[in-house]
Amino acid sequence: MEEEIKRIIEIDKNTFELKKKTEDIINENDKNLGKILLNLEKDSMEEGKAEGDCVYNKLLDEGNNKAKELEAKGKEIENNIKNIYKTYKEEILKGIFDSIVQNC
Repeated sequence: MEEEIKRIIEIDKNTFELKKKTEDIINENDKNLGKILLNLEKDSMEEGKAEGDCVYNKLLDEGNNKAKELEAKGKEIENNIKNIYKTYKEEILKGIFDSIVQNC
């Protein structure tokens, strides 16, 4: 009977140690999984940022190109107006002068 009690105590002790080791392994796995999850989240965020930066830079380049096109078009219109003014300058000034003289 005494041997059986010792055996039961030994089994109980082994069971307790096994339970403790199992809990330690589970806790260690939880820590490792937590680290892995954090790394995955970090990688995902970095990837998303890189994609966002790429889209932003593309849109910025498109905007800059459009601004340059509009600026060139504005310069073209300005030059056309200057050329028209040079062509008709004398007529415009004469018309203004005649209008002033007639109203006086």
